[in-house]
Amino acid sequence: MLSELSGTTSTTGRIIVGTTNFPEKIPDSLKRPGRFDVMLELGKFNHSEIKELLENIYKPNNDDRKMLDNVKFLENKYTPACIIMKTCMESDLNKIILSLT
Repeated sequence: MLSELSGTTSTTGRIIVGTTNFPEKIPDSLKRPGRFDVMLELGKFNHSEIKELLENIYKPNNDDRKMLDNVKFLENKYTPACIIMKTCMESDLNKIILSLT
C-alpha cells in the first residue's frame, strides 16, 4: 500500500478512504501528509447511520428503500469498518440487512 500511495502518479484531486477497527496498528509511515492525512474515529453506528451508509453504497430501488425503512438494525454493535467489510464480501443488499439485524 505504501508504494501505491508513494507512486509517481499525480495525487491532485485524489481522495483515498481507509477503514479499520485497529487504528493503533496503522504504521507511522502511512500517517503523514500525502498519505492518510486525516484520521476520524467514528465509533459504532446507530440505526440511521447504518441505513444511510447502506443507501450510499447500494443505491436501493423503491422496494429496497421500503425494506430499509422497516428493518431494525442492531444499534451500537457495528463500526463503519465492519459494515464496509460486509459489503465488500456480499453484493446482495438483503443478505447484508439480515447480517446486521
